[in-house]
This record gives sequence, structure tokens and C-alpha cells, in this order.
Amino acid sequence: PKPSYAQEPFMPKDDSTVGDVMRHFDREEFEALPDDIKATLDSKSLKDFEKENTTFSKTNDTDEDTTVLFTQQFEPASNMLYSRYGFPLNPLVLGTCYLTTSIISNQIGYDVLYSCNRVLPEIRLSMMVRDMSTGAYVGFDVGDSSNLSYATMAGSIDNLRPDTNYLIVVSSIVVLPPYTVGPTSGSGSKIVKTPKY
Repeated sequence: PKPSYAQEPFMPKDDSTVGDVMRHFDREEFEALPDDIKATLDSKSLKDFEKENTTFSKTNDTDEDTTVLFTQQFEPASNMLYSRYGFPLNPLVLGTCYLTTSIISNQIGYDVLYSCNRVLPEIRLSMMVRDMSTGAYVGFDVGDSSNLSYATMAGSIDNLRPDTNYLIVVSSIVVLPPYTVGPTSGSGSKIVKTPKY
């Protein structure tokens, strides 16, 4: 498929979901997802999704800037379980999502890292970029990993308008290790501004 910035922007309706944005920019990628992940993305209202996030604002910054967007803590499902050698089978698991952005002219470069202190069976990341003045989503990306303690995605959203605020929303869906409970999704957002020409 064409890069997201080369496609028509997605103008959300009142009932639009995160799944709708992904379908618009990359239908094949969306259809390839497991059914439970598609159902989760289709159940996330864009309006509610943006309200849930703490938004970090960074304007007129042309240097690289890294923000911790959100953290997650996963607990043992019951009392701590130990192996016969005394090692915990279900220790506390911590996940952190970082977003590094750089702004050059009409382009926002991004690098997303979700890092965890334990190997996770699966980590899926998605990122949406929204033009704050028009309300349209102008970019989308996904990344994933299996049986690793991290997942990444990097790239750029090009052909952006000058002197405009853009909202970058990053979300994660994780599959937890056995004997562990906690939120299987998290999200955070950041506002960046493109410079005047």
C-alpha cells in the first residue's frame, strides 16, 4: 500500500473507531490481524480514545524530543508462584512506551519503543497522526513483535501543513505471560507543531 501520507486524510465521524482509521490507511494489514485484535480496535471509539489520554504538548521543536507516553504495570494473577528453585514464576511486569519525534519543515519523524522488563508473547503498536485544525487523521503506522521484551516502529509523516498542531496518538495491545493480569492495552498522546516556512 501507499504510505499513509500519500493517501487521502481520514475525516472521522461521531462513531468512528481506531479500527476505521487503520482500515482507511492499510486495509490489508487490518484484515491480517487476529479476530480478537480487530474486535478490540473496532471497539475503541476515537472520541473516547483521545479523551482517555494524557496529552503532552511540545511546540516549535525542531530537535529530537523523547517523551514517556505511558507506563503499564501487570500484577501476578494470584499469590506469587515460585519454581522449585525459588524463582518467581509471575513477577511484577512493567511496560513503558516512549515516543521520540523530530520536526523538519513539513515532516514529522517518529520512533516508538515499547519496552518491558519481561518477554511478552506479543506486543502490537499503532500510531495515528491527526491534524488539530481540520480534525482529519493524516497518518497511521503499526508495529509488532512476538516473544520479545520490546516492539518498535519508526518512520515519518510527510506533506504536512506549516504552522499546524498535530496530535500523535500511540497505543499498545499486549498478550501477557501466564499467571499475570493487568490492562492489555495502553495509550498516550503528544502534540507537536510544524514550523512556519
